[in-house]
Amino acid sequence: MDPMDYPEIAAWARELGEDVDSVDFLAHHTPLSHWLAIGHVMWPRFVEADGCVLWSRVHDPDNFRSWQDRLPDRPADIERTLNQLKLWQVIESGETPSDDAALKDVAEVIARTWRAALADCYPDRRFDVDILTTEDGPIVTFSTRR
Repeated sequence: MDPMDYPEIAAWARELGEDVDSVDFLAHHTPLSHWLAIGHVMWPRFVEADGCVLWSRVHDPDNFRSWQDRLPDRPADIERTLNQLKLWQVIESGETPSDDAALKDVAEVIARTWRAALADCYPDRRFDVDILTTEDGPIVTFSTRR
């Protein structure tokens, strides 16, 4: 989805009446703290735990051990379960076609950046980065390809 087609950005651009784009929209609406936080969603930190690669945000040793007990000898399933970004939980949106399209586009961008970040951090490993389509919205997840 072209960000300039999203209703809020398009209305802002029409109101300004200048040759502006989505970067200009961000420059006018997004403080440094938001840029920093978004950057860490797009290029996350990872930790290794007992052969699994986990998004640092979801790494909790006790919870990890609990999943190891539930899914013994299935590290990719543990990774896929824990390494989830449920977009509807972190991005406020409505149930409109434009919001659905925007969430899908954001999920695709996050998946691409996670692929690049994982390849950069673990050049000798291969990962599956997937977008799951659910009734609530997209989920981005990753696991080591075994």
